[in-house]
Amino acid sequence: MRITVIAFAVTTFAAVTVEAQPSVVPPVVPPLIPPLTQTSAQDDYSPAAFGGNLRVDLQCADYFATYDSGLRVTIDGTPSSFVAMNGEIVTSYTRHGVPIDSWVPTDAGYVATPGRHHVDVSAPGCGSYSTELDVPTIGPRFIEGRLETTGPALRGTAAAPNGFTNLLGAYVTMRSGERGGIAFGQQSIGYRLDQTQFTGLYYAAAFERRHFVVGMDLELGAGTIAGEVQNESATVDALHSGGRLRFGYRFPLHDLAISVGSGVGADIWSLANWHGADNVLAKPSPLEGDWYVPLWASVTYKPSCNWGVQVTASYDLQPTDPSASEPTVEGGIIYQPNDACSQPVGVTVR
Repeated sequence: MRITVIAFAVTTFAAVTVEAQPSVVPPVVPPLIPPLTQTSAQDDYSPAAFGGNLRVDLQCADYFATYDSGLRVTIDGTPSSFVAMNGEIVTSYTRHGVPIDSWVPTDAGYVATPGRHHVDVSAPGCGSYSTELDVPTIGPRFIEGRLETTGPALRGTAAAPNGFTNLLGAYVTMRSGERGGIAFGQQSIGYRLDQTQFTGLYYAAAFERRHFVVGMDLELGAGTIAGEVQNESATVDALHSGGRLRFGYRFPLHDLAISVGSGVGADIWSLANWHGADNVLAKPSPLEGDWYVPLWASVTYKPSCNWGVQVTASYDLQPTDPSASEPTVEGGIIYQPNDACSQPVGVTVR
């Protein structure tokens, strides 16, 4: 009996033990993944898709040399096809902190097979550049710098300015005489103003590029006009303000530049402060204005790359009253940056 009880107890314990064990989940065997095939990056690299593997970043006189401006690249004696103009996004900020993104060109892209090549680069008005270089399998090779200026019209301090210029100086202009007034029956109550010279400050902002000029002139000055009101001597302290939009053709001559052209201008005269004239009825209007067509010529002399002097003479033709046409002379110090003059010539490869 004792033996039977023990056997029953062992059997019961074994049964309970088996039922308490969790079910065994067979391990998940991941599928076999074939080893990665090692692929060279050059198999998927396309120089044309990445803007070319030969990049040209060259300045020529007053411009950035591009395909449109005449840049030509020859590889081993064969002209290379232009791929794309490459650039970068540059962020600037307004005075209120608002960001403004703009695209700035950096270089012209061409394609060459990897390896050793003889490359020739040229641009109109500048000397050519030749070199032996290795084009890498991955990534671009850069040709950078400034070509030597060869065109006679582009050499010198005044020949090839960057573009925008500023001038501050003085001017002198003439105001033609005039007569006017009111007639009462047989009596005439009138005035006469003599021809008068006005002087003052002069400011000009212009864009001068090789053979092209467009500019805006501003004048602010004063003068005293003599005359008479109702047959009595009188003078008036007058103010003058004028503006002119001019355009023309430019002749660069090394350190000198001569420009001629035309445009449109306007003058405003303030005749408020009279002396020796009490008859208000006979006085002209406190404000007078007219417009004219300037026929102008200027001479620029630059002893340095960026600074010089400029004098402009103009004959202001008034189409509505040719007898009122008068001359104007302006002059001052001009700031006209010229990278072709101030930057050293030289080309590097990297």
